[in-house]
Amino acid sequence: MKRRAFLGAAGAALASCVTPAPEPSAVEKFVQALSPEHRAGQTMAIAFHGTHVTSAVEEMIRVRGVGGIILRAENALGRGDLGRICADLQQIAVEAKVPRLFLALDQEGGSVARVAPTVFPSQMALAATPDPAGSVRRAAAITADELLEVGVNWNLAPVADVNNEPLNPIIGNRSYGSDPQRVASLVDTAVRAYATAKMLCCAKHFPGHGAATIDSHVGLPLIDVDRTRLDRVELVPFRQAIAAAVPAIMLAHLLVPALDPTPSLPRRCHDGS
Repeated sequence: MKRRAFLGAAGAALASCVTPAPEPSAVEKFVQALSPEHRAGQTMAIAFHGTHVTSAVEEMIRVRGVGGIILRAENALGRGDLGRICADLQQIAVEAKVPRLFLALDQEGGSVARVAPTVFPSQMALAATPDPAGSVRRAAAITADELLEVGVNWNLAPVADVNNEPLNPIIGNRSYGSDPQRVASLVDTAVRAYATAKMLCCAKHFPGHGAATIDSHVGLPLIDVDRTRLDRVELVPFRQAIAAAVPAIMLAHLLVPALDPTPSLPRRCHDGS
């Protein structure tokens, strides 16, 4: 074989062995087409007062390309109002040619339920039923269906805190209990149930709010335990949530010197809840 023919054949053979770079997905192409301002906006979520979309919120969507809205009880008096405001927000995003919004709220059940579809008992109450996993699975499935029906696509639940401090003023029955393994198992169940229902969820409040003795809405709790204890107790449910492919984890407003000794440096969640 002539040298030129040999090199050509060798080059063709080598080229056939090289895996071509994958084509960007539709989402990647969409994001790449956004302006730098809109890309930055996609990392933000905002909230607002009242039952109607304010001009400030509309500007944040149209001009800044904000990625999400956190809805609260004051934004909707019922399912109808919630559906209307979700539709209005998404219509603005469509008109602005930015990605559809993440519309989130806290619908844990029990004492933390921002709207009034079916309000389930607290997580601790579900864990105390004869069939805890089945109760958690059904509650998550129904909650997801009802929220998706009115346009909410992200529930800021389940709570993954281990309730290991009797004087805790903020977690209590919002937790599945005081046993880290039991909490982890039910967090896993909830995360997978939301995934099956095609709804985003969120494990909170990392790295664990259960040992707090101060309400983080009004103060800065100190979780003064070593890393070994965190690994054995607080972090167990979060590791399980990650193993279950939880879409998001919310940080807590806490001081945790075992993770970062910087004085007075909190880990902040969206509203302290």
